[in-house]
Amino acid sequence: MKKIKALVIAPYRGLVELTSSLTDQLGDFDVTVVQRDLSESLPIRQYEEDGYDVIISRGGTAQLVRDRSSLPVVEIKISGYDILRLITLLKEYTTPIEMIGFPNIIEAVVAVSRLLDVHIPHTVIYEQDEVNAALEAARKKGALVIVGGTNTVRLAKEQGLQGILITSGKESVLEAFENAGNLCRAVGRYKAEGRMLSSLAQGAEQGMAAVQADGNVKFMNAAFLELLGTQSGPEAAQAMRRRFPALPEMLRQAEEKPDDSAAAFELYDPTFRYKLTAARGEDETALFHLYVRPVTESESDIQVQRLEPFLGTFPHLIRARADFRDSLAFAAERLERRQPVTVYGEQGTGKRILAGTLWRQLRPEGGELLEVTVLRSSDEAYRQVKQLLEGAEEGSMIYLRGAERLSPKYQRRLADTVAKCAALMMFSFEKAPDRLQEEGLLEPDLFALMSGAIVEMKPLRSNPQELEELIRIFISENNEKYGKQVVGIRPKAQEALYEYAWKGNLIELRDTVKELVKAAEGEYIDEELIAALEKRRTEQSQPGAARTLNLDQPLQSIQKEIVQLVLQEENMNQSRAAKRLGINRSTLWRMLKDPT
Repeated sequence: MKKIKALVIAPYRGLVELTSSLTDQLGDFDVTVVQRDLSESLPIRQYEEDGYDVIISRGGTAQLVRDRSSLPVVEIKISGYDILRLITLLKEYTTPIEMIGFPNIIEAVVAVSRLLDVHIPHTVIYEQDEVNAALEAARKKGALVIVGGTNTVRLAKEQGLQGILITSGKESVLEAFENAGNLCRAVGRYKAEGRMLSSLAQGAEQGMAAVQADGNVKFMNAAFLELLGTQSGPEAAQAMRRRFPALPEMLRQAEEKPDDSAAAFELYDPTFRYKLTAARGEDETALFHLYVRPVTESESDIQVQRLEPFLGTFPHLIRARADFRDSLAFAAERLERRQPVTVYGEQGTGKRILAGTLWRQLRPEGGELLEVTVLRSSDEAYRQVKQLLEGAEEGSMIYLRGAERLSPKYQRRLADTVAKCAALMMFSFEKAPDRLQEEGLLEPDLFALMSGAIVEMKPLRSNPQELEELIRIFISENNEKYGKQVVGIRPKAQEALYEYAWKGNLIELRDTVKELVKAAEGEYIDEELIAALEKRRTEQSQPGAARTLNLDQPLQSIQKEIVQLVLQEENMNQSRAAKRLGINRSTLWRMLKDPT
């Protein structure tokens, strides 16, 4: 019998993972899974032309498709199991919570929670455009965690609130497929032929584009868009001008050159992070071929990167911790007076998160948050740092690491340059500045500039009482990401986590909980799971120990596992890891952020 061709439109990544893991149980179906939600354009006509028999989706996305498509649509309902798992997760929360949703969801959750004697504050909405008002009301009531559907959680995160998605479990997905099968067989809507979805393969790591002399972009590949920090073609020309402000004039001058050799040029962006090579095309289209790539470590004595992507890897609720709020208030008051702020602490203690939160709180419209790392002292390193500081715009922030690596001469000059910088300025060290001065690594002039506004980020082990709440934050985040329904940790497993040294602090905790949630088979993390993870880490850390890889997985997953092993051996230093692997940091970043 011919299989039913089903398209699953998953509003969140975890539902993609969950549905994909169930395909072996769905023998009657040929399943395609895409991730889209109400914030994205849905190509309904294309879905109809591709020969699908049925579309399966969830919540508001399912209703939107049903209103616009002639294909039958089956909704993935929220089951009793889903509600029980949600309540079990929420009942231990000490952070103020507000659940926002449509009557059918709210009434079901409230009915079950009353039976379990669990109170969950909630707000009922009837239209999607009521979400923002409900979020504002929840914020005024003191809520920091918002529970709801995909659109609600997305908007909550945009407003700086922590979001917990009401996820669908295995039972709900299987029931939806059963209903879809019954529907398709009942109406006899099998298609004569199915067409496979195809996409243009753009596997090149180097960004490539073809542009006209006026800067109009005629072609670009995916890497080009990614390197420019944009997601759509219409935005590419504007993003290119921002990244390479000198490019339009150089294109104009190159167009006027009579010989092709003079029409080729190279330039760096103002941050020295990207290098662009341009050459006139050999055909008669009057196009210039552009090639953009990140600058490698060997080409520069400093590294410059935007911090926004890193900040997005940590939940907003971490910034609500009491010690973090105190440090934030102190630093913000100094920055508002145009004083440089210095933050120090071990790796992973949240120094970057503090910088990002300050920047978002204080900046006017526009500007960038740039992390500048001095890799080694040289004339070129100081020249590039000086150029960055002098060219920084009002509303930007420079987060400077490695200033102690500069020679005494350049540290003294740096102090003068910082005093005149228009951007907000933040120094970052792993050791206390006074200790660096005692060791002869920090010049008195530079130390005097920063001594009035120094913030210490304490290691995680000094605040063990916060571990439980942080663990729950990361559990809920990874449930959504990987389609899991973990609701807690067994007592013995929790004791084991309390005994960890957590030398990598927040980063190590985040990565540990992610691995535990990914490996969990049930609703709880138990001591056996933690023991297995600890055994693997111990084996990997032993000198000369054989490193074992799981070869029973896709090549992409094997590659990511290798990257993780090298990162661990390099103490999570991405620059050294990329150098060992023979790739650039941009490629390493893409490999790490791609879920597997």
